[in-house]
Amino acid sequence: MAAKKPAKSKGGRPLKFDDKMRGIVCGAIQMGMPIRLACDLVGISYECAKATQRRDPAFRAQVSNAKAGRVLTWLKCFQVAMDKKGDWRAAQYLMKVTHPEYFAERDPEAVNRGELTNILNSIAARIRDGLPRKMHGVIDAAFSGKTDDAPPKKAT
Repeated sequence: MAAKKPAKSKGGRPLKFDDKMRGIVCGAIQMGMPIRLACDLVGISYECAKATQRRDPAFRAQVSNAKAGRVLTWLKCFQVAMDKKGDWRAAQYLMKVTHPEYFAERDPEAVNRGELTNILNSIAARIRDGLPRKMHGVIDAAFSGKTDDAPPKKAT
């Protein structure tokens, strides 16, 4: 059976990042290699792989499946360790990484996203209250994410 020809770009030039290389990259990702190193493995830049993912939904799905397959493989290993060897540490680790909001150890001085939002809103309110009233709208817009690109009106 004849070897499959590499896909051609719209300009007619054969692609450097062909199906065989894509398979090697995805296989390496599935084994646990970071995508940047998988790209180095076949001699392409990380930017080339990212551009190919943006342009080619099939390759994007292939990379996504490789990442999911990697996680599934690791989860199976943990399950075997927990079931056959009775290794509670595997279960503990699995709980920490799959549900960190419940099981991961947390620095007592660390704040979560909700707490940080409350702190920042409190600071913003104090800043706003210390400014002249005419500036309140500008501050409110800045902290709400809404901006008015129109130039400020001149006082008459």
